[in-house]
Amino acid sequence: MERPSEGTCFESAGRWLLKEPHLKEARLAHGLVNGTGRASGQSFAHAWIEIGDVVIDTESGWIGRREEYYGLGEVREVRLYELDEMVKKVLKSRHWGPWEDEAGN
Repeated sequence: MERPSEGTCFESAGRWLLKEPHLKEARLAHGLVNGTGRASGQSFAHAWIEIGDVVIDTESGWIGRREEYYGLGEVREVRLYELDEMVKKVLKSRHWGPWEDEAGN
C-alpha cells in the first residue's frame, strides 16, 4: 500500500483512536478504496475507524454500517489495528501509516 501524497486520513483516524481509549472494540482500519465524485475511478490507501459493524470515516465525517461503507468504496485489503498495536507502529515508523509495505511492519 503506497503512502498517500496528500490527505490526512491516516493521522486523523489514528488520533481519533488515541482520544477514545475507553472504546475497547474500536479499531484503526487501513485499506484500499475506490474514489467517488472527483476521485471516481481512482484507487488509493485510506484509513478509518471500525467499532463492531460501524465505520467512522474521520476524514469525511461519514458514519454508518461497515457493509454499506465497504460497498460504496469498493473497500479491499483491509488491515485492522488495536490501539496498542497502532501506537507501536507509529513509534517505530515515525508516521501514521500505512505500514503494510514496510519491512518488519
